Amino acid sequence: MKPFALIIEDDPKLAKIFSEALSLSNFDAEIIHHGNIALKRLATVVPNLIVLDIHLPYLSGRDILEAIHANPDLEKTFVIIVTADLFEAEDLQGKADQVLMKPISFQRLHQVIEQLLTRPKAKH
Repeated sequence: MKPFALIIEDDPKLAKIFSEALSLSNFDAEIIHHGNIALKRLATVVPNLIVLDIHLPYLSGRDILEAIHANPDLEKTFVIIVTADLFEAEDLQGKADQVLMKPISFQRLHQVIEQLLTRPKAKH
């Protein structure tokens, strides 16, 4: 069975790039464009990896990140934060497994995913 990833990103083009990078790493990926829907989905699934945008409609990525940290079922889930906001990126260092600045290339995301899969999950 393939590992499962949840992509929480409101930009459809970026979400597709993220999905393709995950597919190359042998993940099944699901894309969600709204924060509130993502939070509901996280109550029913335990992904191996989450790619999380910070600025989302209806519920922020910060709120979703807090919910991820509060859910013991998700403690082994890797979280990659993606944002175009430099201040957010700096503030969120250490609160996720990786924080990436947009724009993110297909190759860079694939490289980060492969690196995460070869190391143990850190506690945040």
